[in-house]
Amino acid sequence: GPRSPSTPALTARVSAFQNSKKKESPRSPPPEENRGRKPSPEERQADDLQEELKTRMTMGKHRKFAPRPRAPSISIDYDSSPEEVTKWLLSRNFSKLTVESLGVLTGAQLFSLTKDELKTVCYEEGQKVYSQITVQKSLLDQQGGNQSELQEMLKRRKNIAERASEDQLYEDYRLANPPPDFSPHAPPN
Repeated sequence: GPRSPSTPALTARVSAFQNSKKKESPRSPPPEENRGRKPSPEERQADDLQEELKTRMTMGKHRKFAPRPRAPSISIDYDSSPEEVTKWLLSRNFSKLTVESLGVLTGAQLFSLTKDELKTVCYEEGQKVYSQITVQKSLLDQQGGNQSELQEMLKRRKNIAERASEDQLYEDYRLANPPPDFSPHAPPN
């Protein structure tokens, strides 16, 4: 549908432009008659308005948006040192109190804290810290999940290979050492 002007000033200018159009004769003078004369204030206002409308209508098509700042690339895991935890907290713009309170912990210690414990230590930032820790754990689980699946598959293959090898060893042994003959012998005379 047609766009409505976004500001009261623009609305007033559109109304003034429409009113000036009504006062004009249906036929505007030919271009050659306009060459030497200066445009009237109404014509200048109409031209300005049309230019502003064109600019606003095409603004979205040519506007350059700055890319969003990337999420902090610093991450922590269960093996992170207190220094790494401190850097991680700083990269997420937590308050000085939160950084000083939690920056003494290792990654494993930080990950073990509950939401209530974080609220007790960090007050109103506790929920935000908990959310960030949850995201970090989730990322680790995704990365570790792929790793543990691979480890599990390798372990199963190794077990199959070991069992096959053990079965072969047993078969080789059995062939080399047949069981004793338990057939009944006649007692010696």
